[in-house]
Amino acid sequence: MPDTPCITFTMNFHSLAFFLFFTCIYVCYWWLNRFGHRARNMFLLAGSLFFYGWWDWRFISLILSSITVTYLLALATERGRSRLWTAISVCFNVAMLVTFKYLDFFSAQFVRVAGLFFPDLSLPVLGIIVPVGVSFFTFQLIGYAVDVYKRRVNAESNYVNFALFVSFFPQLVAGPIEKASSLLPQFKRAAEWRYDDQVQGLRRILWGLLKKVVIADPCGAMVSHYMPSASSSAIAATLTTILFSVQIYCDFSGYCDIAIGAAKCLGIRLCENFRYPYFATDIREFWRRWNMSLMSWFRDYVYIPLGGSRRGNVRTFLNIFTVFLLSGLWHGAKMHFVAWGIYWGILMVAYRIIGTRKTETAVRSYSIPVTLFVTAIGWVLFVSPSIMEAASIIARCALPLAVSAVLATGMIIAWRKFGARLRLMTRWGFAVLAATAVFTSLAYEPASIFVARNYIWAFIAIMFALEWRARRLYFPMERMPQSGWMRYGLYWLCIILVLTSGYSEMPFIYFQF
Repeated sequence: MPDTPCITFTMNFHSLAFFLFFTCIYVCYWWLNRFGHRARNMFLLAGSLFFYGWWDWRFISLILSSITVTYLLALATERGRSRLWTAISVCFNVAMLVTFKYLDFFSAQFVRVAGLFFPDLSLPVLGIIVPVGVSFFTFQLIGYAVDVYKRRVNAESNYVNFALFVSFFPQLVAGPIEKASSLLPQFKRAAEWRYDDQVQGLRRILWGLLKKVVIADPCGAMVSHYMPSASSSAIAATLTTILFSVQIYCDFSGYCDIAIGAAKCLGIRLCENFRYPYFATDIREFWRRWNMSLMSWFRDYVYIPLGGSRRGNVRTFLNIFTVFLLSGLWHGAKMHFVAWGIYWGILMVAYRIIGTRKTETAVRSYSIPVTLFVTAIGWVLFVSPSIMEAASIIARCALPLAVSAVLATGMIIAWRKFGARLRLMTRWGFAVLAATAVFTSLAYEPASIFVARNYIWAFIAIMFALEWRARRLYFPMERMPQSGWMRYGLYWLCIILVLTSGYSEMPFIYFQF
């Protein structure tokens, strides 16, 4: 499991507290909407601040100070068109982020380096509590300040609208990171209640709950079970890697599904943050599908301002590496996050160097397993508490994962080349692989644990099968059977699964960022 975050946010999106909170917000929101957007927005802002303050009321002053400073400096920027005000706004938000999230980390690294020359040097550990969602709303504020200076948007004169743009509760604590040009105008007009929006919103919430409660949380429990033995068993290391790869995807994308669905029920459109990333055919496409709002932010506010790909290959490679290094550091003040960013920076630079159009065309159809292998190795760096432990796990799981990727690629190539002739053989091949997985699980853990926990593999297979069929849609439940009894039967089945599949209030992984 990832390092235990220093926050304990009790109003998780899959908790009873949030369900009651959202029900009250929904009813009052649509009632107030009849009187115009101003009263509605004031209520929604109060509700969003209440949601944020549910964990710790002291940090309401933090987010309001960031909002107020950025709001005033953006107005000053628009009036005087001065780069100074924008620089102050960006520096203020960066300083806020560094103080609360990275001060102890940078102090520790400074002491480590300076200790080579001054062995007795020490600095106190402040133990600052990281406010929930601070990385997300500070990035949103920085993007707004730059957009105002670049004349991409006009500075918002209404404080309530601007504060709501930053603190809108569905996307406040873990994204997606919204741009002012897409979200702010929606708060400046009356929302229209549409039946289709309510249906699609509730379906999206249900799909997100399925991924979080039915898949991500059980995967997290199994990762906790396997992780202690990962240093001594190749099977345990491999299972840990696979399960965490599934967990982090279902946990984070499940959160985004719930956020997008809840916002849609309120007549607000949030940007998509995931587009079936584990079906990507290369690593560049993976990062176009994973946490899309964050990568879009880094592209617009870091990569392009640094010169993008306009200043020669060396500068391009340096810019790419810088983006992924900052992305790793953004996730947390830990060396294994930095190592994760360096890992992806090196891979993306290497891909840029060798990834010609001819090569891409040749391997495009068969490279999904290879991309999954590379991604899974990266998640080991992400989840391990130390670089040394990550190296130990990678040494044990790399070969089994590589063999699995080669076998899967071979099966895909054979299927596409020979088609129907190999259907029976392919089915038997998958049956043999499943039997092998069962045998190894029984061999390396007690039968009771296998029976109690390994049902999760069936749910994982079903989820990815549904996503593969729906890969041209936003989410698999976007289209449901036309038959009423079948549609409502599926609804009830999903609800029963959510309520009975070992429900827990395990916090979302990205709440710590």
